[in-house]
Amino acid sequence: MEEDAAEAAAALAARITAIGARTSTTMATYVQGSNGDAVYTNARAMMGRIDAGMFMMIPETMSNMVTGAITMDIDLVNFGSTDGVNSMIGATGRTYAATVPYFNYSAIARTDDEKIFDAAKMSALNFATLTAAGLSPIAALYVASLRTRWAMTGGLKALVSDTSTTDVEHVIVSATDSTYGNLSAAATASDLNTASVAIFEAYLDVVDANPDAGAWVVYHAEAIWSAVEFVFRTRGHHFKTSRSESSSYEAIYKRYLSASFEGTFEWPAALEMFSVFHTAIHPFKIRALAVVTAHYLAHGKLSESAKLRLHSAPCGHAMITTAVAALATMKGEVWWSAFERSFETTIAQVTAYASQINGNRYAYHQAAGLYGIDSATTVLNPKDRSVVSMADAKVQVKFICAACQGLIQALNEAVRNKAIAGFSLSNSQALAKAAGDAPLLTMRISGMIYKSLTMAEDAITLTDLIKTALPEHAAAIQASPVE
Repeated sequence: MEEDAAEAAAALAARITAIGARTSTTMATYVQGSNGDAVYTNARAMMGRIDAGMFMMIPETMSNMVTGAITMDIDLVNFGSTDGVNSMIGATGRTYAATVPYFNYSAIARTDDEKIFDAAKMSALNFATLTAAGLSPIAALYVASLRTRWAMTGGLKALVSDTSTTDVEHVIVSATDSTYGNLSAAATASDLNTASVAIFEAYLDVVDANPDAGAWVVYHAEAIWSAVEFVFRTRGHHFKTSRSESSSYEAIYKRYLSASFEGTFEWPAALEMFSVFHTAIHPFKIRALAVVTAHYLAHGKLSESAKLRLHSAPCGHAMITTAVAALATMKGEVWWSAFERSFETTIAQVTAYASQINGNRYAYHQAAGLYGIDSATTVLNPKDRSVVSMADAKVQVKFICAACQGLIQALNEAVRNKAIAGFSLSNSQALAKAAGDAPLLTMRISGMIYKSLTMAEDAITLTDLIKTALPEHAAAIQASPVE
């Protein structure tokens, strides 16, 4: 009996020990804090993620070097202001470029041979892990090469200086790593052991088989980086892969890069855009997108079209900023003065609100925290300078937004009927909700504009047309006749 009791006690103790071990590993998720990888956060949902096998690998030697590199002192509130881009093109940018070198990953200048080996080592390391994770050799070649180019030209310094989020998608490979330690620690090719030589050879074989890849990467690296900065700033994601959205993201990247290279841009065969615009750049996080874009701008690496797109409004308030773009299109019409008189107060509001948003682009972004700056959540009413929440601001201007959606609908109808060839806001959905709140106004404005485009077959004057479309504003229209 005593033996049976002892065996039972021992068995119970073993089960208890096993429960302790199992709960430590399987139940840890249940008590994750706010930074846990399984916990939802709005910022992480916007930023997205990549699989751990695709994380960027950073040799410990480069990680040590970048610690002493010159701080890239870019104030994103200033850079995101109305004059921020011009200042980085002008005197401020020249001072910055004279202080912060283009290759900013080491406190001590590296010789060309040293930079070549640094680049080869990081690229080979990333190529090895990416192919092991299932990426094709072609995709791994471009992803590894772009990561290395970006890291050496400021991206790594911007990444390690970013304290806006605790999420990391990179691994610092130490000299003690069982697989890549020798490769990470090597200072020259003569330091490589047999395993590291095999890793290098596998990478260089693919490089040799694709002799144009290196030049393509170097020529396009800054434009690709700034393209992702633009897309995240204006859309809130790097690249979405659902069937309906993937083609939209591909189209916007193609337009951006074609404009950057004056229509001569060509995408490498067999390379998926997602691999570049998401997998390659994602580990650098969001703040680095803006910081390094400013760095490239100061060093004269961005095209004129890229500079223009740096002024584009942040996502989160497209209802307001798109309405102002639509109003700018309307201003060329002969009926504008009557329309402006009818909606004078609201036009002033939406214009002022858009100006404030565009004057602080990163703070008004819906993921401002990922840029490491405080979120701007209010605007000032232009009439009395009162503080207005963004939610109330959108309510104040929803009717003018509905009217602007009428313009978009009319122009889309004109395109379908071949009255016009096309227009810049054709794919905008930002004003659709406002149109849903005031569908009759949207319909009347759309009809009025379309008739004005097709010269109104009933031959009434444009003033009569406007009065018919907007009878509740007849008095204001009468005070500002348009024939």
